[in-house]
Amino acid sequence: MRIDPVQWPALSRLLDQALDVPCGALEQWLATLPPGDAVHRSKLRELLRQRAVIETGDFLVTLPKVTAAPATAAASGELASGTVIGRYVIEEEIGRGGMGAVWRARRRDGMIKYPLALKLPHAGPHSQELIERFTRERDILGELSHPNIARLHDAGVTDTGQPFLALDYVPGLPVTDYCDDGRLSIRARLRLYLQVLRAVQYAHNRLVIHRDLKPSNILVTPQGQAMLVDFGIAKVIPDDGHHVGTRSGRTGAERQAGAAALTPQYASPEQVAGKAVSTASDIYSLGVLLFELLTGQRPYYLQRTTSRIELEEAIVQAEPRTPSMIVRALRGDLDLIVLKALKKCPADRYNSAEALADDIEHYLRCEPVSVRADGPLYRLSKFVARRCRLREQLTAAPTAYWSGASSRSSAAAGIG
Repeated sequence: MRIDPVQWPALSRLLDQALDVPCGALEQWLATLPPGDAVHRSKLRELLRQRAVIETGDFLVTLPKVTAAPATAAASGELASGTVIGRYVIEEEIGRGGMGAVWRARRRDGMIKYPLALKLPHAGPHSQELIERFTRERDILGELSHPNIARLHDAGVTDTGQPFLALDYVPGLPVTDYCDDGRLSIRARLRLYLQVLRAVQYAHNRLVIHRDLKPSNILVTPQGQAMLVDFGIAKVIPDDGHHVGTRSGRTGAERQAGAAALTPQYASPEQVAGKAVSTASDIYSLGVLLFELLTGQRPYYLQRTTSRIELEEAIVQAEPRTPSMIVRALRGDLDLIVLKALKKCPADRYNSAEALADDIEHYLRCEPVSVRADGPLYRLSKFVARRCRLREQLTAAPTAYWSGASSRSSAAAGIG
């Protein structure tokens, strides 16, 4: 369902209100909306219907139910190239984390000729939280079909109790590495970033928050196509209050597991504080990503580079650095765009990924951006800049604007 970006702020506000409405009373709540909100009734009803479908998993009724199983080879790290997993033969491990391992694999029967990424979550005693995350990721991916989101091809459980997801195999680099290795200009980085924003907006339109947007979850193919991967801790909103934080009603162990799953360097203040999340949480992570793409560093300067406590305190309390403090060429509109996405209060950020994309596109076209105070001198400067862009054809310039290698090494050392 296509949502007009102009309508999204009102729809987002109403969906937040729906969190507090019992499922049995939603129709009555919709029927009694005030006139200003009643115009959104049909879209609200459809969005709430989509939520119910995702939560019940009715769209994937053919897939087997996943339950805790005896310890598997994937959990113990005993898998090797050539091992058969259901209909697949694994070839090479391409990733590993707390939830499981990811292998490049092929269909044994040859029905799919190209390689796939086989995600093998750990299963065994005390793994119910991982099983729930696996099931949620399976159900969410089953609803998503977008050229910049890795597609779900298959899901199931083998006879030995090993759950698996078969996804698009993306032979690419993390987005920051791709930009650095190619020494991409500011404008080229922004055009690539727009692909990410479109994928995130598509997910948000379907009430899915990714919650772990970071370079390693955004891969870029050799052809320059950005692909959003790993919905392992994604959530559907609204979900009857089952959010991370005080409104969730989850046990302490579950909240701790959820906190451990996120990546603090890219987490929003509300995620770090254990509060309820929304699409605005992804906007903040997108702001961190944009800061890093443009500067090679992260928003906060840390004295003790290995201290997670110091990092979390900075995210919640400290003001982020201005990007132009690191790269002078970013001064002006890009400073303001990045800092708006990084606002501490969710309501002060861009109200959608599409709104952020609009400002990026305005910047690329040398047009006024929404975060800049309007005025005749500002509009005149933009007009002059457009004429200069047309005359000089700067987009053809192959040179990079900063030394990606040195800045990246600084970021990796924990400076930002």
